[in-house]
Amino acid sequence: MELNYNIKLLEEDPSLSCVNDVNSGLLIYYLGENKKELFTGAIYEKFNNKIISEYEVKDGKKNGIQRDYFQDGKLEEISEWKENFKYGINKEYNDEGILKGVSIVWNNDYIKIMDIEKQKVIEKKIIKKEGIPKRILYLLNLSDRKLLDYSFDMKNSSDLEEYYMNGFNSLEDHHTTRNINL
Repeated sequence: MELNYNIKLLEEDPSLSCVNDVNSGLLIYYLGENKKELFTGAIYEKFNNKIISEYEVKDGKKNGIQRDYFQDGKLEEISEWKENFKYGINKEYNDEGILKGVSIVWNNDYIKIMDIEKQKVIEKKIIKKEGIPKRILYLLNLSDRKLLDYSFDMKNSSDLEEYYMNGFNSLEDHHTTRNINL
């Protein structure tokens, strides 16, 4: 699935400039050196002349889908982002292209991890549901099968809902482990 943007630039493109995002530690991208226009489009990174990462940027920040690739071009990871934070579904593949894990991530915090190789699901304990965005609650209620089958398309895009950043106290560092239910 190709990223759907009119502008696709190499991360080192001279028309891009960036500053550090103090909230996420990632970059905020601008068009031009004067940093007046936030970049919206797709950015890709190369290593040894091969694309190793590509991601959607809206208003200067990662918003949408990011794909990371092994050096041979096979997909290594695909994830959803919102405002420079992993936010939604994250899938990881082994170097043979086989799905090895699916996670639900909320602002870079992995709150549910399906380890397919070990056939285990690890979930953080949720103390209270206030402050947890509806999209994350929706994803947490999906069956194991639906998480495995989840497809990254526009109807699942991270900009379907407005979200808010409060509620970080809603998660505990304790977790439960169970077998995958298919």
